[in-house]
Amino acid sequence: MNKLHTFAFYALVTPALTLGAGSVLAQYSGDLDSGRLQQGTQIGQDANPKADRERQRNQRDQSRTQARSYLDSVPQNGMHASNLMGTTVYTNSDDDIGSVDDLILDGSGKVVAVIVGVGGFLGMGEKDIAIGWDDVTRTGAADELKLRVNLTRDALKAAPEFVTVDELSTTRNTQRDHNDQRRAQMQSRGHIAAVPHNGSHASNLIGMDVETNDDESIGSVDDLVIDSNGQVVAIVVSVGGFLGIGQKDVAIGWGNVTRSGTADDQELRANVTRDALKSAPEFASRN
Repeated sequence: MNKLHTFAFYALVTPALTLGAGSVLAQYSGDLDSGRLQQGTQIGQDANPKADRERQRNQRDQSRTQARSYLDSVPQNGMHASNLMGTTVYTNSDDDIGSVDDLILDGSGKVVAVIVGVGGFLGMGEKDIAIGWDDVTRTGAADELKLRVNLTRDALKAAPEFVTVDELSTTRNTQRDHNDQRRAQMQSRGHIAAVPHNGSHASNLIGMDVETNDDESIGSVDDLVIDSNGQVVAIVVSVGGFLGIGQKDVAIGWGNVTRSGTADDQELRANVTRDALKSAPEFASRN
């Protein structure tokens, strides 16, 4: 009788053990396959380690650029605002239409237009127009720039005259709607009608006094450093007098500069200290 019970017990347990072992084996095999899949995926991802390293290096470089407080030189394919101002502008037919009188910056410090006096080219009185930055083609080295615009004589004649900050402010109450209409028309043609909200003229920024957050004057803006996309990335300030040392130019990152006031009456403050300026790298101009 006991033998019969024992036989019945093993008859019941054996299939369960077999099923459990099969499940464990299946899971183990699945884990192995998953491991192989993960390993294969990893190998696939690392198949081009050079491209991965390049991508990571570019990401690090971009992060460093955004976080930098100072620049030691002009960015690749970048330029000085002073080099742009005064440069002759040509059409694609090599007609000299005039030279750059000023640059228009938006609220973020990006160049949105160049102001060119085209009256002489058109054989008429003085006429300033603001040609959109995206319509300007640059060629040559930073100190030998050549600017071209894809505009015809007729297009320049038809372009509305640029409205300066002073002119815009004196007529704002009586001609607000008219100016808004002109702005919309001019922007649709690739031009800028007037200085954008919170924008400024480059010529107004150059020469401005720069103060620390503690109201100490560290010097005035000698120039603006602009990258290849037209974004102002730094202001060049001579801080030697403030530090009581010889001549020293530093390029303070645009992200550390705060502007306040109206477009024609701005104040500049830099989030820097005396010690930071002493240790800052001297700016190497590429003029």
